Amino acid sequence: MTTTQSDTRNEDKQSHKTTVREFLRGNGEVALKDEVRAGTDVPAWYIDQIASTDEFYTSINHNGAYVASKYIIGERGRHDFLWRAFDAVDPDELRGCLGSMCDELLEEYDHAGEFIVIDGTHIAAWANTRDEIENGDVEGASWGKHEGSFYGYKVYLVIDAAAELPVAITMETGKTNDCAGFEPLIDEFEQRYDTDDLQAALADAGFDSQDNRELCQDQLDCPLFTSINPRRSSPLATIKQDIKELFEEHGDEIDTPYDALEMLDQEQLSEYGVEAGNVEETYIFQAIKERMH
Repeated sequence: MTTTQSDTRNEDKQSHKTTVREFLRGNGEVALKDEVRAGTDVPAWYIDQIASTDEFYTSINHNGAYVASKYIIGERGRHDFLWRAFDAVDPDELRGCLGSMCDELLEEYDHAGEFIVIDGTHIAAWANTRDEIENGDVEGASWGKHEGSFYGYKVYLVIDAAAELPVAITMETGKTNDCAGFEPLIDEFEQRYDTDDLQAALADAGFDSQDNRELCQDQLDCPLFTSINPRRSSPLATIKQDIKELFEEHGDEIDTPYDALEMLDQEQLSEYGVEAGNVEETYIFQAIKERMH
């Protein structure tokens, strides 16, 4: 029985694959193709076509100059075609690139820089094993809640409403709630962008707090309009419903929050157990403004 040319070729490929895998294991699982060429006897033809193999990925940045094992990417990345070789790039350099691109694009939009939208979402940390999660081996990740429980990080964004561009981004651990993530995000935005023309910031109920409204007014010199979060106190759900019904019936007659206040049942505050000057009274104003906007 003779060995065919195809069998020999397959044996060579298997040998080359093993050699590259061993080289990657000794070099942090990621290496430049040039390093593989210099550090092994694998022929150039195999390295040149390595992206088409079933065993390895090449990077989606740096012109595909890096190579990594699909085993390690599949285990730790889940997204089979996305892996990074940004270790040598300073995070501030990436932020600077984002800022420069956004600055140029914002100039093309009327009303850019006047209104911003603030929101947050979650990114799962693709931990390799349950032990990594339980031992806290994934840097910065933690259990949190956002559309259910997740293990990973919270990302917060400031979006320019006219251009629909992200103009500030921060990342926190997964257990951070939206109110706690608000101040670092505002600090990041204020440091990187001119806020002189800013008229208002818009956000959902997750960012609803008196502290956040005061911070926004103090630092950005504009109001923060959030949806009212009725879970903050028991009367708020009733207040929101009453104000909704008021606007459905008298919306055309309301030009200011004070117009709405005059039309509300004046016994409402005492019925809700609200005393003049406390936060709940402020929330009535906020709920009216939310409905108006």
